Amino acid sequence: MTTLDQRPGSPTSPDALTALAILEASGVDLEERLVETHALDQAATGLESVGSALWAAAATQIAELARDFLKVDVGQVLLRGWTTYQALVEAGDRTRGTTEVDAVDLAGHDLSLHRHPSVDVVYLDQTVARMRFDVGVDVHVEALTAVVRDGLLSGLGTGRCDVTATISVEGTELARAHRLIDPHLVVPLGDGIPLGHPPEQQPQRSVVR
Repeated sequence: MTTLDQRPGSPTSPDALTALAILEASGVDLEERLVETHALDQAATGLESVGSALWAAAATQIAELARDFLKVDVGQVLLRGWTTYQALVEAGDRTRGTTEVDAVDLAGHDLSLHRHPSVDVVYLDQTVARMRFDVGVDVHVEALTAVVRDGLLSGLGTGRCDVTATISVEGTELARAHRLIDPHLVVPLGDGIPLGHPPEQQPQRSVVR
């Protein structure tokens, strides 16, 4: 499995497939789920003096923030994982500066990205609650071949990946949804994605005669 770090990625393209899109396509309403799961009860207790109308407005804002947390580009998750995958890194090194074309079987490869953003609930300039979220994108590659040319990931065959998107708050799962995707349709390769080590970083070999 390739586990990715939690650093934010580049801005999400408007056409990108996101974790949010996967969850919303399954009919998930995050604001409703926050109420149904009582995930905000701790914060609601801290804000009970402000009245139900203001608390409802706060819940709406928290749901909108949760939607923002879920704007994770699935295609970028795949790319970030594959550029560190050993078999692809080795193929990049092997083909760089040659006319060789290498096909790498990615079937069975798992990738996982989890982020842990938080929301502070502030009333009268005081933080009355801090809500910790967990946003996850887990991918299982069921069938896929990657094409590597001249140190670049230059193509993907038709394949299939099972993507699971999840979001939890304070240990309570709000939503989970799956989607089967063809990565060829969601991963932007452009002119090719660099793989392996740049020539100046490749390990030096010593020969003893």
